[in-house]
Amino acid sequence: PTFQSFLDGFTIKDKILEDMIAYASEEDLAYNKEDFNVSREHIRLVLKAYIARDLWNSSEFYQVFNTSKPSVLKAIEVLDGQAIYQALLESK
Repeated sequence: PTFQSFLDGFTIKDKILEDMIAYASEEDLAYNKEDFNVSREHIRLVLKAYIARDLWNSSEFYQVFNTSKPSVLKAIEVLDGQAIYQALLESK
């Protein structure tokens, strides 16, 4: 796949998370369902980022990981939009 198709279309399925929980149990690692459920989406994001790093490199890791950071997304929007960027520069 291309990185863009991976970024847009690849998701960590529940089965992968279930396998991760089973593996942790086999290794006698503590598991708390409530805590896991709170972190579930972040775990999906981090796993996807590490897969991107393994398939490409660290640049793609951060491109995936930063999709959850509103400040990074806003910075990209500003830098990509010349009008917004120019208006910010002129207001200083």
